[in-house]
Amino acid sequence: MAVSQSYALVLKEQEKHINELRASIEDRLQTFLGSLDITADFKKAIHYALVPGGKRIRPLLSLLTYEDLGGDPEEYLSIALALEFLHCASLVHDDLPALDDDDLRRGRPSLHKSYGEATAVLVGDAMPAIIGALVDQTAYDEKRKYQLLSHLLQAQCGLCEGQFLDLDTEHRRTSLLQVHRLKTGALFACSYAMSAIAAGVPEKPLYEFGISFGVYFQLVDDLLDKIAPKEGVGKRESSDDKNDRHTWFQEGSITSGLERLEGVEMQLDQRLERVLKSYPQVTSFAGIAWSIASLRERKEAAVSAWRQRSNL
Repeated sequence: MAVSQSYALVLKEQEKHINELRASIEDRLQTFLGSLDITADFKKAIHYALVPGGKRIRPLLSLLTYEDLGGDPEEYLSIALALEFLHCASLVHDDLPALDDDDLRRGRPSLHKSYGEATAVLVGDAMPAIIGALVDQTAYDEKRKYQLLSHLLQAQCGLCEGQFLDLDTEHRRTSLLQVHRLKTGALFACSYAMSAIAAGVPEKPLYEFGISFGVYFQLVDDLLDKIAPKEGVGKRESSDDKNDRHTWFQEGSITSGLERLEGVEMQLDQRLERVLKSYPQVTSFAGIAWSIASLRERKEAAVSAWRQRSNL
């Protein structure tokens, strides 16, 4: 599917199927949580971290890519769910006072505000450990399970390293893209790479695309956090401003930041071209087209509104 295709058309074509996959993720999540043999109160805290969820973007992208590679989404649901466990665990830890110190998450009190900091630390620790059970319950052979779990653990390490660098003001200012590659790109790269591993095809082109997509995703998020803070999910104010976090979109540098963002978009398109050439058996990567289209639509709508407000 061409990168230049209308964003609205791509989103419309995929909407019904994506909603069906999202419903499947929610059903599998509830079933799996119900099967966990852990203390009821601890399970309730884990449930709070996961439900209601956000858009489930990472598991959706992984499911869609696996499907584009010829796989059956139903057999891959547990792997997709493992991605969501890892992502939500990172949010639980990110919200803690020692890190981002966010009191709200998805329009309600963060887990540490509702259950206490100690419980939030333990939930954030336990959720990545649970992913082993999700991988193990799949029908993939042992070698493939090992590869899938290895990628998940690698992504977890990347998330932690990225958060570490993000806390360091000097690193934030000199290596912003490296922070994004680790803190955001690692899990997106994992999402795409695991779909290739499960489908039995080389994962490197999709892994590299995932890194670039993650960087772009985070930069767009930084932009929206600055020019459309009221649209943030469950946020009272721009979290970047609150935490004095360096981005490309500080006051007075939004225009230059947008110019730099165009360069990242071009790089992302180049990565996509490599993906298309690397998997000639795939007629279209509908999931990738949807992910890029949804991001660019949000970005362009916010930029247009900002330009109007700024009389640019």
